[in-house]
Amino acid sequence: DRGSSWGPEGAGCRDTRLLSLGGRGSRTREGRSCLLLALPEGVGLVIDLGPVQTEVEDEVLAAVLRRTTLLTGNHLEITQLHARLGSPGALRDACSGALIVRRTGVHGCVLWLATGERIEVPGYARGVVDTTGAGDTHTGVLVAGLMEGLDPVTAARRANAAAAEAVSRLGPARAPRRDEIDALLAQDSPSRD
Repeated sequence: DRGSSWGPEGAGCRDTRLLSLGGRGSRTREGRSCLLLALPEGVGLVIDLGPVQTEVEDEVLAAVLRRTTLLTGNHLEITQLHARLGSPGALRDACSGALIVRRTGVHGCVLWLATGERIEVPGYARGVVDTTGAGDTHTGVLVAGLMEGLDPVTAARRANAAAAEAVSRLGPARAPRRDEIDALLAQDSPSRD
């Protein structure tokens, strides 16, 4: 059950409602207003700022990060956020109660728990056809697993498998179904390179 509490004050997600907001939504006035004015307590916030994080004003970014339950991004996006805030430690301080997930492609992802522990979760090698939607697939499967009560490592393993399968398919919105993820996990071992 390593790292099973991933939200603020160590609360699991089964009884928590979540709002997921990607970079483009947090960039608009409407998106920011929703986050800063209307988000009730008890609703977790999943953020994948994506490449538009540079367009989000500093004060808005700080407020969003303070409220974040799960922050996810690819290697480049998280590195840019570290640079913008000054260091990885500054990011950890900015969203101290959040699970931070750095997606690393075929290598899987790195979880940074609110406790400070970092856990590398290996990925799955697949022939890459189209990477469109791989990050969204990863985030969706990760959040679904956490909401079902899976610990972060198990949820991330499922998300890594789903993203690997998604990139082997042509076109957006090609996330695998639950049974396809289960089959991949049963037959394949993660890549270790």
